[in-house]
This record gives sequence, structure tokens and C-alpha cells, in this order.
Amino acid sequence: MASAPRHNFGRCFCLCALLALIVAGCGTNFPLPGGNARPAGRDFGSAPLLELAEDGTAEWNGTITQGVVEVWNLGPVSAGDRIQLDVGPVAGSGIDPAGALFDNNEDAFVENDDADATIGDYDTKIDAVVREATERMYLAITSSFYSSRGGAYQARVAVIRGGSPAALQAQKIMLNFAGGAGINIPNVGTFDIEPFDAARIDTDYAGMTATIKAGIVARVRHCYAGLNVIVQTSDDPVPIDGPDVSTLYFGEFSRTVFGISQNVDTWNENYCDDGIIYTDRFDDAFATKPSPTGIAMAIGNVAAHEGGHLLGLAHVADIDDLMDTTGAASTLLADQVFKRSVFDRSIFPIGYQNGPKQLLLTVGAAP
Repeated sequence: MASAPRHNFGRCFCLCALLALIVAGCGTNFPLPGGNARPAGRDFGSAPLLELAEDGTAEWNGTITQGVVEVWNLGPVSAGDRIQLDVGPVAGSGIDPAGALFDNNEDAFVENDDADATIGDYDTKIDAVVREATERMYLAITSSFYSSRGGAYQARVAVIRGGSPAALQAQKIMLNFAGGAGINIPNVGTFDIEPFDAARIDTDYAGMTATIKAGIVARVRHCYAGLNVIVQTSDDPVPIDGPDVSTLYFGEFSRTVFGISQNVDTWNENYCDDGIIYTDRFDDAFATKPSPTGIAMAIGNVAAHEGGHLLGLAHVADIDDLMDTTGAASTLLADQVFKRSVFDRSIFPIGYQNGPKQLLLTVGAAP
């Protein structure tokens, strides 16, 4: 996805038999001549072992109907192994595929819907180094939540053994309350942001800017406690930007989302990406106006959520999870945390995102 908002994710014996499978809603998967893929399972429990060639690769064609998931077991992998997956439509097919890799606990290692939607590349492309050894690495393919069409696809996977594990890298997050002119957030837009003023949330909060800012900062720091994430603010005597600083801006208004980040930065490959929390009229979505403490809690939760995207986390369906995208505005007033939760269906129809584990494997524990 180009950006990540938080809202108010063997051969057929005859042609007739093949058509019957498709009409019944069952995906099909048959190896290409000379290929080495096996028919897929429909969940983790039924996933067969995917036989790889001596060079660690497999190529195959398949057909998936909307809503069906095909799952294979790649077998054991070690930290440092590299997995590459490419899935795209065969000629004439309208499928927009989505793919994911999951560990033995059904926790996502990586998922991808579009290689680069900004340039119209809607194929699935994964190229990632395994962070933690697992007895089974599951490969799953489905059709994108954002497409109403299934269809025929072609896939290639490669498992490259024996590499070096990825190094943990601390991340600085700058909470920018200072604003500025011509601020460009890739995939989001360009903004002229006024310095944060609580009165722009609602006039009832006039004169409470310092109190609400302090509450936001305390909340974000609490959410990332125990992780090697350094939360700074534009009020601190530190550089406001740099090659290792991701920035969250506070200001502007949106009718549809509380905040948005420039992307879901899988495994934090970009240490200098940005997001915005739309704080102007932030309280409009609440049935009852939150207290100053409550509004700081809610804005802080959204900031931690957008920071989660910049560190590689996607949306889940659990109102107690900071990465939730299903709850009403009132859920932002709760003590949300990063946790292990099922993916939102817009991300992937099976599996879990283990937020605490993924963050630890990305930035490491606080020193």
C-alpha cells in the first residue's frame, strides 16, 4: 500500500473437473511442465511441503478465486537465510495477488500486496532476510482485499541459505510540534503546518497546549518503553531531522483519518520516513468531548500507531492493539499496546502480527 492510514487490513483429468473446482470456490494449483510445486493447502494445518529444486527455487502457475488462500510449508529456515517471492498474473488474468510468509507460530514474517502501487506495480514482491530461525516457514498467496477478482497467477520462490542475520538498528522518532512550510510527506502530500496549538483541536482546549503536548509525548514514550526507540520532540535541544530520524508531524485536518504515514516500512528499511497526525478538530469524531488527559492519550495512541507503520507494522483487528484499524474513536482513549493480534482482513485473511516480537527483531531492546 502506498500509505497507511488509521481509520474512525497433478493435472486435471478433464476440463469439466477443473471448471467445477473453480465454480465451487476452490483454488487450483498445478505445476508447470517440468515444475516442482505441489498442490496447496487452504490453511496452516493443511499446508504441504513445497519441494524446492537443488538451487532452492520453485516455479509454478495456479488459479485462485476471491477469498481463497493457498498455503505451503517451505520447511525450516535459519536466521540469515534470504527468501524471495514474486507473484504476478499470467497473461490475460486480472488477479491482483497478495503474498505473505509466516513462521511456525503463524506469526507474519513479511507480507506484501503491491510491489509499488505508486507506479502501478501491483505484483507481490518479497525479498527479506530471516530474522529468527523457525521449524516451518509458511508461504501464502491470495487475491488482494482491494480487488474483486481472482484469476490465474504465476509464482517463483527462492530460499537462499547461509547469509548473515540482519543487524538490529535503533530508531529515533521526532515528534514535531513546530510545524513548517512546504513539508513534504511522500505518498501523502505537501503541507504548511502551523505550530501545534491545542485550541485548533477545539477552543475548549485553549491555553492547554503545553499540558496536552506533554501528555502526547509521555504516551508515545510509554508505548515504546523497553524498545531501542528514542522518542524526541521539536522542543528538545536536539537536531530536528537527520538520516536516522523518522518524523511525525502534528496539525492539519482530515475528515477521514486520524493520521497517515508515508508507507508501511517493512523491517524498517528506511530510517528517515514520515507521517502526520491530523490534530485540527481531532475531537470531532468523539461522541463526548474527551478531557485534556483523554485527548492527549488518544493523539498519543495515534502517533504510536503511525510510528508502528514506519517501523514495519501493518493493521490488525483488535481494539486493544495500537495497530488496530477497526475500533471507534472511543477506543483511542484506552491503554492500547503493541500485541499479538490477527491481521485486519485488508492486510491478509489469515495469520497474526506479533507486534512486540517484530519490533524487538527490528530495533532490539532498550539498552
